[in-house]
Amino acid sequence: MRTSLIIDDEIFARERVKEFLQYSDFKSSIIESHSGKDAIDKINKSSPSLIFLDLDLQDMSGFDVLDNSNLDYKPIIICITASEIDAITAYEYQITDYLLKPYTLKRFKTSINRVKELIDLKNGKTLVSTIQKLTSIEKTYSDKIPVKKKDTTQLIDLSSVLYFSSDQHYIELVLSDHKHLIRESMQKLEQKLDPNQFIRIYRSTIININFIEEIIHCDYSDIQIRMTNSEVLKVGRSYKKQVIDFLGI
Repeated sequence: MRTSLIIDDEIFARERVKEFLQYSDFKSSIIESHSGKDAIDKINKSSPSLIFLDLDLQDMSGFDVLDNSNLDYKPIIICITASEIDAITAYEYQITDYLLKPYTLKRFKTSINRVKELIDLKNGKTLVSTIQKLTSIEKTYSDKIPVKKKDTTQLIDLSSVLYFSSDQHYIELVLSDHKHLIRESMQKLEQKLDPNQFIRIYRSTIININFIEEIIHCDYSDIQIRMTNSEVLKVGRSYKKQVIDFLGI
C-alpha cells in the first residue's frame, strides 16, 4: 500500500489532513512528522509516495526539507502554506499542488483528484517509456548560447561555461574570467544542454563536467564539487545519486 507523510508542527493541522483524506476516499498508510529534521529522516527512510508539506515549520522551511531529502524516487508533493507559491518555484520543486490556509474539504478533494490522476499516469509510465525509446530520434544540441547585450546579441561557446547558477528569473553563466546574465528558467536551459557534458547538481546549479577539479566528501555523506576556478559548489541531496552515477564515483 502507498504511504502518505504529513509534515506539520501543529498537531491540529495534521489531524485535519488525516480527516480530509478519509473523506476523499484516498487509501494509504499514514505517517506523521512534527519537524523539518524529523521529516527529512522519514522521507529518506520511508520514501512516502505522497507528501503533505507545511512550508512554515519552526526549525526550517519546507523548501529546506526538500533540498535535504532524497527525492530521486519522485514523490507527489502537496504544499500547505499561508501564502501563494510562484509558478517557477513550484515547477523547480516539482510540486503537484498547494493548499492555501485555511482550505476547505472541497479544495482538498480537488487536490487529491489531481494526485489520483498523476498516480494513474505513473502506472502507465513503463509502457510510455518503452514506446518513446522505440520511436526516439537522436537529439542534437547547440554549442552556443545567446546573451543579449543592449543592441547586440553575443553567442557564447557552451564549452567555455564552467557552470550555470539561477537567481529567480535570471541565470548567471560563469566562465573562467567573467560572467553573463540571461533571462531563462533552469528547466528550459537544461533541455537545451547536452546531458553528456552538463549535469544538474542542485535545483539552482548546472555544471560543465569538463571543469570539475575534484569531488569533496563531507560529513553526513554529503558531497561538494570544486571547479577549476577553485569555487566549491554544493550537491543537493536529491541530486546526489544521479551525480554519483554519472561521474562513476
